[in-house]
Amino acid sequence: MRIGQPVTLTSDVYGGSVVYHGHVQGLGIGTGSAFALLPAQNATGNWIKIVQRLPVRIDLDQNELIKHPLRVGLSMTVEVNLHNQSGAMLGHPAAQHDQR
Repeated sequence: MRIGQPVTLTSDVYGGSVVYHGHVQGLGIGTGSAFALLPAQNATGNWIKIVQRLPVRIDLDQNELIKHPLRVGLSMTVEVNLHNQSGAMLGHPAAQHDQR
C-alpha cells in the first residue's frame, strides 16, 4: 500500500448504492489494539491468530461526505487500488505532495 493510491469505500448505513472515493493520505507504523481508536473484539476467538492491523488515513471526497455524512465507528468496506506504485510507502502526510 502506498500514499496517493485511489480508494473506494461503501458503508453498511447506505448500502452499496453510495460509493465514496478518496486516496491514501498516510500510513501508521503501529499495529494491534494499543493503537486502535476502537477496542478489539476478542469474543470471536481471534486469540489463536491475531490479524495485524495497520492504521491507514484516507482523504475522502468532501462533496460526497456532505451528501452522505459518516460517523465514527461505522462498518465500512474499503478497496485500495494497488496498481499505482509511484507513491511513498511510509511517511508523514504533510511531507507528501498532493497527487490528486
